[in-house]
Amino acid sequence: MPDLLGRLQTALADRYAVESEIGRGGMATVFRAEDLKHRRQVAIKVLHPDLAAALGGDRFLREIEIAAGLNHPHVLPLFDSGEAAGLLYYVMPLVEGESLRDRLESEGQLAIDEAVAIAAEVAEGLDYAHRQGVIHRDIKPGNILLSEGHALIADFGLARAVDAASEGRASPTGLAVGTPDYMSPEQGAAEATLDCRTDIYALGCVLWEMLAGQAPFRGPTAQAILARKAIEEAPDVRVIRARVTEPLAACLEGAVAPSPADRFATAGEFASALRDAVLLGVTPQAVARRKRKRRRRWALAGLAVVVAVGGLFAWRAFVRQQQVDWLRTEAMPEILRPTNDGKNDSALYVARLLESSLTDADAVQIPWDFFSHDMTIETDPPGARVYWRLLDDARAADWQFLGTAPIEGTRLPYQAIGYRFEKEGYETREFSFPGRMIGLVGLDLENSTPSGMVRVNHYRVEGDFHIGRFEVTNRQYEGFVAAGGYENEEYWTEPFVLDGRSVSWDEAMSLLVDGTGRSGPSTWEDGTFDDGYEDFPVGGLSWYEAAAYARYSGMHLPSLWHLRYAMRAGTQFKMIPHSNLDGIGPQAVGTSPTAGSFGTFDQYGNAREWTHNTSGEGRVAFGGSWTDTWDATDDGSQILSPWDRSPENGLRLVLDPDTARLTRWSGPIDPPEPIRDYWSESPADDAEYEVLARAYDYDGSELAPAAELVDTVYGWPMERVSFTGPDGISRMGVYLFLPNDGRPPYQTVLFFNGYGQDSPVFRARDVAMFDSFLRTGRAVAVPKLFGTYEPYDSEKNVEQGLDWQPAEIAVRWVKELMRTIDYLETRPEIDRQRIAYYGMYFGTTHAPIVLALEPRIKVAFAESGALDPLSADPPHVDPFHFLSRVRTPFLFMNSRYSMRWPYEEAQLPMLEYLGTSEEHKRLVTGDYADPVQFPDIYPVVHPWFDEYLGSVEGF
Repeated sequence: MPDLLGRLQTALADRYAVESEIGRGGMATVFRAEDLKHRRQVAIKVLHPDLAAALGGDRFLREIEIAAGLNHPHVLPLFDSGEAAGLLYYVMPLVEGESLRDRLESEGQLAIDEAVAIAAEVAEGLDYAHRQGVIHRDIKPGNILLSEGHALIADFGLARAVDAASEGRASPTGLAVGTPDYMSPEQGAAEATLDCRTDIYALGCVLWEMLAGQAPFRGPTAQAILARKAIEEAPDVRVIRARVTEPLAACLEGAVAPSPADRFATAGEFASALRDAVLLGVTPQAVARRKRKRRRRWALAGLAVVVAVGGLFAWRAFVRQQQVDWLRTEAMPEILRPTNDGKNDSALYVARLLESSLTDADAVQIPWDFFSHDMTIETDPPGARVYWRLLDDARAADWQFLGTAPIEGTRLPYQAIGYRFEKEGYETREFSFPGRMIGLVGLDLENSTPSGMVRVNHYRVEGDFHIGRFEVTNRQYEGFVAAGGYENEEYWTEPFVLDGRSVSWDEAMSLLVDGTGRSGPSTWEDGTFDDGYEDFPVGGLSWYEAAAYARYSGMHLPSLWHLRYAMRAGTQFKMIPHSNLDGIGPQAVGTSPTAGSFGTFDQYGNAREWTHNTSGEGRVAFGGSWTDTWDATDDGSQILSPWDRSPENGLRLVLDPDTARLTRWSGPIDPPEPIRDYWSESPADDAEYEVLARAYDYDGSELAPAAELVDTVYGWPMERVSFTGPDGISRMGVYLFLPNDGRPPYQTVLFFNGYGQDSPVFRARDVAMFDSFLRTGRAVAVPKLFGTYEPYDSEKNVEQGLDWQPAEIAVRWVKELMRTIDYLETRPEIDRQRIAYYGMYFGTTHAPIVLALEPRIKVAFAESGALDPLSADPPHVDPFHFLSRVRTPFLFMNSRYSMRWPYEEAQLPMLEYLGTSEEHKRLVTGDYADPVQFPDIYPVVHPWFDEYLGSVEGF
């Protein structure tokens, strides 16, 4: 619009040197200029001439001058306004930065903490203006400027001036003044009386867009959008942005309610609610304290206004001092509180709020390094756009722009974080990384990596190799079947061996069939998979089928070392909580939000992946499946029969150009050399045993039980009760699950895992086991042993003399288990004559100690454990010396291919030395996964308990 620029330059030549157009909107054009009197850069906004002519200048200028009286840190001030050469204009500071609209167009969504901070600052600015009697009427991303990390509201008064000059009619643009995407329902209906709640609604829509990447209401026309707002509530933003917290979602609901009466009464309340939504992630008590203190502060401040000599200046100083006092005395202690629950992102956000509120950087010393770290990221080549996200409940929408590499001096929380690197002409890289992200990230040119694979360039491995980004899917495996994979012997190069004998080609193929007898995975039927499962990992494969598919693909089964290096040491502990372990079934590949250090997905959980390695008679599988937990998979590897066709068994492929390394890494993996030969040892004699058993004597004083919690867990009633521990001083407890059906007194299963779970929340795997017993009418008691079902506390261990002394902790656990039975005997709804023992892992290896010392246990079952051939325990915690003293009916169950508890060296000696009579002891072993899975356990454990406790009436 050169003629407008020329007219403006001529008309304002005595006051402003107008330089160039810098922006244009629906109502005005913006020009850069120099204020000749004050020697400063300014922005001059000029109403479009047709709009100016329709409105007339006098009333417009009277109304817009009201905005000139606004003076707030988050309101862009008005320097000047007037009419010249028929042009209506006003003058503002020239802000070096960008508008929120610019930011949203470049990034789509903003980081949650940044979005909340912007909205809170805008709400504070609006609250100030509303108290001066000024309503903005056109809050939108284009009217929010971002400068030096803070938000400024622009165009205060423009919409009011247009509306006032139009005398409440529709503006010359054909709509009520405002922007449809953000306009409140009452403003869209052109109601004559609007109050501050119309601005609150608009700001709520802006915050919704910052979080979701789009406005809450969409439609083909402005009228359609306004019609929807009049009759619909805004959708829950968490449908798009899952990581939005419930308190923040509630804030949005209180801002964008269709009826003004259901919204926040003031923008100040909205700002406070946003701040409190963050602090709710800290503690609700802190929020309540802050609200109480805020009320007292306003009351005192009101009195100060009346009596202070300095009037307005004293008021501002008083409020400022109150704010700083609150920051020092309440906010600072709350910064570190979220770190107790691992919520370092909450701590970082609260710390940033604190820092932004202080004028003196030294007023409060913020311990940044306690919950965050400085980031230095470089890429080769430079210039990649870097994104990050927390892995907790992460989804694709949660990527937050961090900057363009190289990046220095930015902070991220100490949490599990995923990174994404994008650069035109290069393949996008996505991975997670343990700890601090420092150093150089290499990018690959587009199409330089084999399709579907990622490059692994581990610092401990000479030369790169490529590995599948995802597990092989049903769709991919279908190609092998369709190409005659089960008829072409050239793909099946490994000799078939079953139970020590060679198997012919025809016999092998007769065994490798689906549920309908056709060639294919055991999970298929009629030679194919179920509809909708194309992108799920193929399951139900034997090792032979996995190896044949690899050869058909021109690639290889990976070795255990390929898979471990692709995961990178240390990464698993950040990825495992977010992987499909302990799930309800497989997921489509890539569903998990977590990529490994080189971009692989689902290396833990989902499908269990065959490797080329042998171990004894079995083959090694890596990573566990959706049926496993991390403590069950240990380092992620399991030994299976090569004929195992469990639904969990799948594969991933590798392409390694170093054939010598491929051969070397694919060799046999032998279990650790045992240090115990139980067949040549003798257990303690009677005198020695009497001494050993004394280590488990305990104080049998008053229990003094106290109910701590009554809850429902996965549909089952649960009580947590504490009582005096075996030392007669400390407190311990038990989680008692009761069946919904059945009649008391209940048979009770005493569950002894013996792993130090670090959370009081029961895992799905645990409750799946409880569910099996509870559904058959039995109760389940889970002792809260020392250090279990609570965060790990090394100071507590040191204080009690138990740090790094597993033998003494084992003694304490056994005592606490017996003390739990003391408590169960006091409960009238528990049948004290029918208490069963269920052990797993540590609870299996140490079952002989418990059963030798505890005659009140009537029957025992244990799985996934045996005597430990690597053990060097002191005699008083060595299960071997207690085995011959056991008389309890005892059945234990293991995989025949267990590497941790070998059949000959660990399982058989435990059975042989067990003192229970032959007819009442049994070892069940076979082609099970290691550890044994619940579907294999259920048919064994329930008949065993029924045999010795009696079946439960009605079940």
